[in-house]
Amino acid sequence: MKHKAYDIHPGCPIEAVFDLIGGKWKGVIMYYLIEGTKRYSFLQKNIPNITPRMLARQLRDLEKNGLIERTVYPTVPPTVEYSLSEYGREFIPLFELMQRLGIKFLEEHMPDVQMKDNSQS
Repeated sequence: MKHKAYDIHPGCPIEAVFDLIGGKWKGVIMYYLIEGTKRYSFLQKNIPNITPRMLARQLRDLEKNGLIERTVYPTVPPTVEYSLSEYGREFIPLFELMQRLGIKFLEEHMPDVQMKDNSQS
């Protein structure tokens, strides 16, 4: 995995977290997996702006870094499910805090924006 340089000293724990979950999609994918195991098709449907290639790439990166687990069932076609790993579940409080901060920001600074309710899917 090619790491981004944030111009912080080597070994910075904040930089390490950004390397793991940074970018446009990894946090969103993990946020959906907080609810439980999801199939690739669920993620693709609920994150409509991500391309199939990018979704597959982000899932591979998250799996490689030990944040999610991938289970393949021997069906035709194969059924693939994703879930947070034990390590990935340690990020749940971080995502819950990010959600609260995001709601507060949107309500205060962008009141005309309609928030998406992720709890229904």
